[in-house]
Amino acid sequence: MILKSFSEALTAACLLAPSVANAQSDNDLVVFRKAISKNNSHAKNTRDEMLAFMLNNKTEWSMRVFDSSDTIKYPQYILDAVKK
Repeated sequence: MILKSFSEALTAACLLAPSVANAQSDNDLVVFRKAISKNNSHAKNTRDEMLAFMLNNKTEWSMRVFDSSDTIKYPQYILDAVKK
């Protein structure tokens, strides 16, 4: 059996939150803000403000994305891992 690992190429983005935040283009941020917002709480947040929220609320933001009907962009290494 051969095991293959998938990870972010950028060391600075090796955590899930920065990887997901970096995967969002400027146009994708509208959908991403909606996905992680509760009562539109992040509607006007900058990318850095959203990342700060994500880093300080890891389970909360990921569950909000999971529960959201919105489709966000995922980092390439996650897409590659799912394809395999």
